[in-house]
Amino acid sequence: MSEQVNRRYRTPGEPAETESSERIAEAVAEAMDEEEARRARLAGRFETLGTIVLALAAVATAWSAYQSTRWNGEMAENYNEAGAYRTESVRASNEANERTAVAVTLSADWLTAELNGNRPLADALRTRMPPDLAGAMNKWLGAWQPGQPIPPGGPFSEGGYVAPETEQSVAMERRAEATFADGRKANQYSDNYVLTGVVFALALFFAGVASRFGHPRNAVRTVYAASALLALGCLLLLVQPKSIGI
Repeated sequence: MSEQVNRRYRTPGEPAETESSERIAEAVAEAMDEEEARRARLAGRFETLGTIVLALAAVATAWSAYQSTRWNGEMAENYNEAGAYRTESVRASNEANERTAVAVTLSADWLTAELNGNRPLADALRTRMPPDLAGAMNKWLGAWQPGQPIPPGGPFSEGGYVAPETEQSVAMERRAEATFADGRKANQYSDNYVLTGVVFALALFFAGVASRFGHPRNAVRTVYAASALLALGCLLLLVQPKSIGI
């Protein structure tokens, strides 16, 4: 039976071992062709994926750079506004000090004239006091009448006199602090977008070098790494505030 089978596949004069070797070679060649085709399909798929990652990472990198520039501009604007508010606060504080000095002088001169019994001078000083100081004097003196003992204290401690510019100075200083805090936040957002751009740049790098690897498995791993970096960068973009500028 074995001889009949061998005769069926043998040409006259051809050894059985030669025919078997040819069959093995054909099988190996077919297997290699299938492996090459599989590798080609795999390489094509991951080349497409790498191209997609490259395109998305390039767009996201540009967007991150734009956002970083926008937030950097807002930081500079906030810092400039904070400086202007502080300048206004100092100006108002200087005016308040000048007005307070005038109020101290007027109240001290009035008290001296009243204690010395110089009624015309005391009345003249009282009528020439600014409204804010006059109100503090009335609150301090209350129902006091000339000739009676002057109540203790003064228009500053008992009358609660505060120069109007003092409140303006405090308000400007608070606005300066709030605006400066906004500037610090904008600076942090700008730094965050720079970091996000670095992540996208790494995704671009890995996606770009994936095609340089000869073995498909290494290329696949590199594309996977680029995809993971792209996903991380997109997550960072989602959680950060946006400045459109339109």
